[in-house]
Amino acid sequence: MGKAHPSDIESGVGFLGTFLSTLMGFVRENGVPFEAIHRLGRAGGRQTVKKIVDLAYADWQAEQPKPIELPQNGHPYRGGGDLSVQWIGEVEVNYGVRPSFDDLNGKWFDWANNRYRDVEPQFRSERADAPTTGIETTRYGYVWLNRLVKDEEALEEIKGRGVKPATDLETMTYGKKFPEEQRKFPVVGLGSFFKSGGCRYSAVLHWSDRERGLDLDWGSVAYPWGGGCRFLVRE
Repeated sequence: MGKAHPSDIESGVGFLGTFLSTLMGFVRENGVPFEAIHRLGRAGGRQTVKKIVDLAYADWQAEQPKPIELPQNGHPYRGGGDLSVQWIGEVEVNYGVRPSFDDLNGKWFDWANNRYRDVEPQFRSERADAPTTGIETTRYGYVWLNRLVKDEEALEEIKGRGVKPATDLETMTYGKKFPEEQRKFPVVGLGSFFKSGGCRYSAVLHWSDRERGLDLDWGSVAYPWGGGCRFLVRE
């Protein structure tokens, strides 16, 4: 599934309650002195917390989709020789009509990030040729890098393949037409973005608790895109 936003975790009472309950359950089972846990919130426990985070990250990485073994001189999805893009199909996008938040949150998707209601007008396109009116049908597919990458690295890779990163409108329209794709892996549309707190947020399609979601996220040095992510592109 897609990345959880740090602010969602920090402000998530449900997450904190579940985490603390699980933590204290293991503490009691193993007879660990409470002082050993209490020190995690003090200066002396910083290195221990770092080890916990590193271990959690390593375990998460191990759960991500593994590389598909490529057939000799072929493509794992099309059987051809072009390994740069995995084409999925054509999508008709109406650039003159944007879906409302109510449409996105419950109709197009099972849920949409609440922040999208407020930031949608702030989105800027990465592409100078991105349409703003009319209806256009074109082919969409993925660039899969299979490694941790920042936004800038992914965009450079996409450009090098001679394709265009999908905008947020193109990404959500793609998700509506091909709803099962985001159940396989997170689908990222880097073709448009908005800036907040120095971060470049873009649209992401993924799933959570069996529900399809439209999220907002970014890829940075501290929080890169995972190797399982597919970057949505168009011709």
